[in-house]
Amino acid sequence: MFYAHTISPIMIALLTSAVMVIFMGRYSPAAAVYAAAVYIIGIFIPLWNGKRGGQTGMEFRTSFGELNSFVLSALRGLSETIQYGMGKEKRHEMQERSEKLGKMQRKLSCLEGTQRAVTNFVILFASFGMLFLMGEMYRQGEIGF
Repeated sequence: MFYAHTISPIMIALLTSAVMVIFMGRYSPAAAVYAAAVYIIGIFIPLWNGKRGGQTGMEFRTSFGELNSFVLSALRGLSETIQYGMGKEKRHEMQERSEKLGKMQRKLSCLEGTQRAVTNFVILFASFGMLFLMGEMYRQGEIGF
């Protein structure tokens, strides 16, 4: 599981990036350098995203686990809850925990939206940068169509 979800994607990204830099370098060293620089910048985006949302994500997972434990505990003790008339208190506590989890989910969604926007902007900016670089090199006659 660890290999399939952690090591494998990293190795695929590194191998693909290296192959593309070599491929582009055969046509234009400037394009290869630009691509390598953009790929290196691309390494820092997930690190930045993880740093921004890591703590909130951990808090969300912890609260989610606590809510699950609370619900299971309440279900196991359902007969006692009914016997002692504690239904309203349990429902109120479950509602409070659910609202707290909802607030965390909204915060995570906002972080995810920002992260996607930044990532997509960098990809778009880098793509246009490569387009303009290659267009200028073509205009100067350094590369052919």
